[in-house]
Amino acid sequence: MSFGRLCMTGLALLVWAGCSHTPGASHGPGANPASAPRTEHVYLLPLEETLLEAQTLLQERRLVLEPFEGDPHRLISSWVQHAPDSVLRTRERYLLVGIQVAPKQSVVRVFRLTDVSIPGGTAEVASYSEVKIHPDKIEMDPFTYGLEEPRTLLRGTRDEAIEQELTRRLESRPSIEIVGDRAPELPLTPRRDENFYLQRWKEPARVSLCENWLRDAKELLRPGQTVLVGEQLGTREVPALVGDLACQAAAAGLAVTLGISMPKNEQSRLNTYLASRGAPADQDMLLDGDFWRRPYQDGRSSRAMLMLVDQVRALRAQGLLINLVAYDTDDSYGSQRDNVLAQYWLKRRAEHPDEFILVLAGNAHVTTLKGAPWDKDYSPMGWHLAQADPTLKALDLSHLPGFRWACNFNAQGQLDCRVYRIAHTQWLPSITLVSPFLHLFPHLNSKGYHGVIYTTRLTPSLPATVPISKPK
Repeated sequence: MSFGRLCMTGLALLVWAGCSHTPGASHGPGANPASAPRTEHVYLLPLEETLLEAQTLLQERRLVLEPFEGDPHRLISSWVQHAPDSVLRTRERYLLVGIQVAPKQSVVRVFRLTDVSIPGGTAEVASYSEVKIHPDKIEMDPFTYGLEEPRTLLRGTRDEAIEQELTRRLESRPSIEIVGDRAPELPLTPRRDENFYLQRWKEPARVSLCENWLRDAKELLRPGQTVLVGEQLGTREVPALVGDLACQAAAAGLAVTLGISMPKNEQSRLNTYLASRGAPADQDMLLDGDFWRRPYQDGRSSRAMLMLVDQVRALRAQGLLINLVAYDTDDSYGSQRDNVLAQYWLKRRAEHPDEFILVLAGNAHVTTLKGAPWDKDYSPMGWHLAQADPTLKALDLSHLPGFRWACNFNAQGQLDCRVYRIAHTQWLPSITLVSPFLHLFPHLNSKGYHGVIYTTRLTPSLPATVPISKPK
């Protein structure tokens, strides 16, 4: 090769390396180490489930994957050829590396491998982070991965954009709601330690009925307004926020009906409890219902939901007009179930045109748009209600990363109910360390919501019947 051609080739390589990079990925030795990732994201899922979702993510990009070097926990994709320019040809492939941390904890690393070919030779392109995290047993740099090819050694960088999309998919999916599952009979004996029971029944009446106010909610507090609040089931924070909003509306002089996703056949127990003192015997009576004792407990029967019921009881005892309604059904599923739920609320609205109706449900039921990842023809409750009431407001939840109690199917198709991690939402305020507030969008957003209720981090709320440990 002549000296002139060698110089031109070197210049082309410099231009390519300076202008092409993976969005969100760590950069080379000249990058600012403070901006590079320093920790691993551990999924609270078995490795086979996280790898399967990562494989699906790449297959959607029309990539074919196979085990790398016979290891089922390392998968390599086919090459993707980029359109050649005047000097260089580039191609890319992906390497998935799965690490089992514990039986239900795993890490998946996604490496993007780039090969640059020049007519007459092959050049290595290395761009990787100098930042190191704590040593692990895998004996490789967690942010770079070397791979022998026939003519060169490729160096791959972590593709943070794909890893973030994987996190969003694994930690934002809706939990399974178990319907029609009857609980076994309980023996008629004392069942719980004193520390288990809620203590609000012992407290004197408060001067301030609504201790916590949801900021910027005043615009929605008017007669005849229907508000749907979509939650990630199984958290402490969301039922408390909904209880606060119901209190605000009632304190403003509105007749409030609060709907919770509980089967209608539990309504008589709810009514009995709302009229009681809320003492331990009253709590036992409420929790004897089938809904609270199902073999699989999803987030609708969490301790936070029990606390919401008790909060409404206390507010009613102090004179606020709040109806608590169990509106769910065990007799239908899918779109048919959502249609039944919507018909209940349409009938309620026709009978009580001036009520402020506040409905808490899983966010998949609240959206006003048709379709879902698991069923393109799915018609949610919110869609049905929005057709009849253009003033309806459907609110999603906005939050930082956290945890929740949820039920999901594992890789074997079995229900697995436990604490799961939950990713942050796409809409977050510019200053996140603030108290909860309500924010309405100028227009309906692409997910079918009119606004969000923002709370900071979510924490899990276990099933209401789980014993409470004695405080130390």
